Amino acid sequence: MKLLVSAWYPYQHQANALGQMIGDPIYTREVMTDDGSTLYGPALGPFVALVVEGAEKPVVGLPAIVEMLDRRYPERGFLGGRDPLARSRVRGLSAKVEECFSRLYIGDIASHGEFGRKKWLENSDASQRVLEEVGPRLAVLENYQKGTTSQFLVGENPTLADVLLMAAWWTAEDQGLGDVAAANENLAAWYARNSQGPFRRG
Repeated sequence: MKLLVSAWYPYQHQANALGQMIGDPIYTREVMTDDGSTLYGPALGPFVALVVEGAEKPVVGLPAIVEMLDRRYPERGFLGGRDPLARSRVRGLSAKVEECFSRLYIGDIASHGEFGRKKWLENSDASQRVLEEVGPRLAVLENYQKGTTSQFLVGENPTLADVLLMAAWWTAEDQGLGDVAAANENLAAWYARNSQGPFRRG
């Protein structure tokens, strides 16, 4: 298998966190050409895709990739193991984290120099307004995690939700929003526990 990853920094963060969760490599990794027409024509993405031998098309997007890897390697627990409640929590948290992550990359889409399409109208404040949504969405995650005592977001092993949140956190730091993320007590404690292993900023 081959993981193709955009050279753009938010998706390099996703790929780094994914690889750190997995540990022993189960795919090779290559930088994807960012020309605005990658794989499926002039659309926003995909910025992460897994090419699987014998498959007609690649698996696109981190959640779908991890879903496929979890089915292939169920003993690794990438989606929370066999407990259906844990798996549901991982998927639910992952969706909420993706809402934050999407605001972060859309807010800085202008830095993706090779995207090949107009980003914002001149003098538009849209990017700043999008980024203003990050804090409230992180606050929703914070409230959801209150009272959690596990090492990771769901249980004692890292899952897709941790990968997505760590990538979002690193992206927020790159955009000068690290304080916004750290203002959430439970999420900050999660970050402190896990940012020196298994996750380490590249």
